[in-house]
Amino acid sequence: MPSYLRLHALSVLAEDFGVALEAACRFFAPIGVEVELLSRGHLSGYPSALPIVITDPGRLTPQQADLYAHRDQWPLDEVVAFFVGSMPPMLCRGFSHPGLHLCVVAAGAPVLTLAHELGHLLGLEHAADPGNLMYHRGPQGAEAHLDGFQVRRIFDSPLLGPASAQSG
Repeated sequence: MPSYLRLHALSVLAEDFGVALEAACRFFAPIGVEVELLSRGHLSGYPSALPIVITDPGRLTPQQADLYAHRDQWPLDEVVAFFVGSMPPMLCRGFSHPGLHLCVVAAGAPVLTLAHELGHLLGLEHAADPGNLMYHRGPQGAEAHLDGFQVRRIFDSPLLGPASAQSG
């Protein structure tokens, strides 16, 4: 019986982000983690670029605080992924905030970037192996792997649980 990672996906973009969602689902399924998409939506009124304060992760820009406020409508054992147009060059692909159980993925990011950021939320650190999903520069292509220690660590995450009542 699989464990579930419950996810809400919100985008400030007009284009669809389904490819990233499907890639994350395909990546985690073989290890027994089903990504359960609980909701999907568009957020209007936001710039596509999201300024992120790199030097002090505890401090949010006003734009981040406003965007992240949407996270409050769901329980903390459910993850929220925000899709934005771009981020500063140092974070050009994605960003995760484990304390808030959310991540941000930029348009045009490699296909497994969402899976990488979800890995952080599930307790994984960066890896030195370029073929590993958690490679410190992000996954480099459409294929990646996790080692046995990483898989065991994922199953220790409090974010994993049984399917919600919505899965029918």
